[in-house]
Amino acid sequence: MNKLKELFGSTTSQEPSHSLVIAQYERADFTVGNEEEFHWALIVLTNVREQKGPSWQALEYNYSDGRGLVWRLVAADVGLPKSEKCFGGVRIGTIKSEDIATMDEIIKSNVPSPKFDGWTCRDWIMETLELIEPKGWVDPKVTTQSSLIPFMKKASQATQTKRETKKKREVVIVEFKEEGDE
Repeated sequence: MNKLKELFGSTTSQEPSHSLVIAQYERADFTVGNEEEFHWALIVLTNVREQKGPSWQALEYNYSDGRGLVWRLVAADVGLPKSEKCFGGVRIGTIKSEDIATMDEIIKSNVPSPKFDGWTCRDWIMETLELIEPKGWVDPKVTTQSSLIPFMKKASQATQTKRETKKKREVVIVEFKEEGDE
């Protein structure tokens, strides 16, 4: 059986393409209002109704056995509403079902490795987007973390409002659109 199908389940869908999303997760010391400090993950929404699909993220592990801080790439099938820490995200592009395995290979070639002091999962996401953007899956206007933050703020505030007023676990995904985009 194909390893991607084993990990993520079937990637086939009646939809010809799926949303490519950067999802954001609050951290212990940072919640809504501090989106520039949130954890980011890259997700393909293969099931829009349930807001789930394959996900890739760089996670930092602190080992007490002498290894210290180690970054690892974690790939898994996730459901965004399942985590109370998920505060939505930004749709940055689309990908066809048949291209997900190729994207998985490209992403897995980008092993998380700090390039400078203060390097984070958000830096890894931006590095990964540079690798997959030439394939046409990512809006080429997505070039910096700071270009995404206003949209992340909209998504987290809308998700928080939805949770408070409607008591729903659904998260809000907003479109990445620069001024003048239609």
